[in-house]
Amino acid sequence: MTTPMSKFTKRMRHKLHEVEQRLDALKATTEKQAEHAVKAIRTHVDSLEESAHKAKGELDQAQAEMAGWVDDTKEGVAEWKAKLDTKMLKARADRNERYAEAAMVVALSGVDHAEKAMLSATAARHEADNPKAG
Repeated sequence: MTTPMSKFTKRMRHKLHEVEQRLDALKATTEKQAEHAVKAIRTHVDSLEESAHKAKGELDQAQAEMAGWVDDTKEGVAEWKAKLDTKMLKARADRNERYAEAAMVVALSGVDHAEKAMLSATAARHEADNPKAG
């Protein structure tokens, strides 16, 4: 004869077993999705490295342009303005525009490097936390 307590215990075990199965399935799905995410991260990191390699010449040129930039003295600029020396003022504007463009190339490269580093760190952390995964 089954007592109400036995029925309750049996139902409780069955319910806990169902919960355990669902949690195990969820864990497996989550781990699989994490591995897919890490693979996508690695692919994106490879793409960033390839882009950086292709843009290296442009970056080197931009850094050289920045290194060679000369900030004109206030006195010199004032003198050119006073003399209405538009040739010198235009040359100064051209230099400043080239410097600004070069600074933008360097800054954008820095953003790409930071993105690559962050994604690489994320993948490395996943691998450290899950050494048996993929």
